[in-house]
Amino acid sequence: MFTLIVTSIIYAAGPQERIEAIDTASIAGFETVELCEAAAKTIGGQALNVERQAVCVKTR
Repeated sequence: MFTLIVTSIIYAAGPQERIEAIDTASIAGFETVELCEAAAKTIGGQALNVERQAVCVKTR
C-alpha cells in the first residue's frame, strides 16, 4: 500500500515572499505506486500564492 502526502506552502501576498502558512495532508490506500503517482500529478504544482509538493510513500 502507498500513501500520498501533500504539503502546501501558502505565501503572503505582496513583494516579500514570506510564508503565511504550511499545511500537510495525507491520502492513504493506494494499491500501487503508479496509482499514487498518478494522483500526485493532479495535485502538485503552483498557483498564485500556493506551492504544492506531493510525494508517495510505501506503507505497511
